[in-house]
Amino acid sequence: LGLRGLYNLVPIEASDGASMADYQVVPNFRVRTIPVFGALPAIFGMAAAAHVVTTLAGQAFDSEPVFRMNKKQYETQLERLRDREDARGSETACMGVDLEDVMYLVKDVWHARSARAQGSTKSKGMWQHTGGLHLTRWNPALPACLDNLVLLTADEADAHDAETRDADDADDAGGVGGAGG
Repeated sequence: LGLRGLYNLVPIEASDGASMADYQVVPNFRVRTIPVFGALPAIFGMAAAAHVVTTLAGQAFDSEPVFRMNKKQYETQLERLRDREDARGSETACMGVDLEDVMYLVKDVWHARSARAQGSTKSKGMWQHTGGLHLTRWNPALPACLDNLVLLTADEADAHDAETRDADDADDAGGVGGAGG
């Protein structure tokens, strides 16, 4: 026979001007149950310990921004890059990245922000919107690979591609590094 059968809960009634929701520990949670938060206190303790240790060591603590993106957002970025490479023409289109590389670039390198973004580098929240961002080559003479892709807004990417295309055309016509000197 367990304790549950021996003891009953004390009756609880809402007092004047109060409702049963006022007695909830967590909103939208059962009134007479204490919620279990699992590992949350341990995570907080680890964060506090990391802060204390880095402060004592005199080192800066730069935490990784926490944000999530759907796999579809990464697939969209890869598809936009393929479209951009196809627009370059068959002789210059060269894809040296796959979906995992795009995930690394967008999340870890560019933090789902344009490379030209001004202002705070803090995260906007858990979910990042990448609808207006495009990966494009930094140097059009090199293939589209991990060390030659930059994340820009659509307008910035188009302007960057036009500038680099114009610079290549000037080089071909005898500009800097051209044969026409």
